[in-house]
Parts: sequence; structure tokens; C-alpha cells
Amino acid sequence: MNEKQTIYCNRFVSDILGYTPDEIKSPDTNPLDEYIHPSDREAVRQHLVRCSSLTPGNYLEIEYQIKDSRGNWHWFNARDTFY
Repeated sequence: MNEKQTIYCNRFVSDILGYTPDEIKSPDTNPLDEYIHPSDREAVRQHLVRCSSLTPGNYLEIEYQIKDSRGNWHWFNARDTFY
């Protein structure tokens, strides 16, 4: 089974965006559709596909806009790895 999930959310999620870690990790939410700016969604999808081919210890970075709980947009830089 190929499961997609958020494993770790740093304090940025709560402090800046106003979401609780449980809101982000909920299996009922689709972070791409709910939190990522529409113009960045395809790039983030492609980034996630590339992440699936990473070898342990390597990482990829991407910058995109993410919406806070009040509807404001913030630039976000993600550094993703695969274990």
C-alpha cells in the first residue's frame, strides 16, 4: 500500500499559519487542494513524485505559497527527504 501522509510538522504550522498539527495530518484533508496556492499545485505534485525516487539521506527543496488559517498567503520553503 502506498500511503501519503505528513509525518512531521514543525512549529511554523501552528505559530505562523494558525493550524494545529492534527489539522494538517488529518486523513480527511487534502493539503494540496486546501493549503497550496493554485498556481503552485502542479509544481508541488511534481516535487512529491520526484521525492518518491529519493534515496535515503538525500533531499529535494521547493518553494511555494501556502494559505494560513485566516486566508493569507505565505511563501514556504520545504526540504523533503525519504526514509
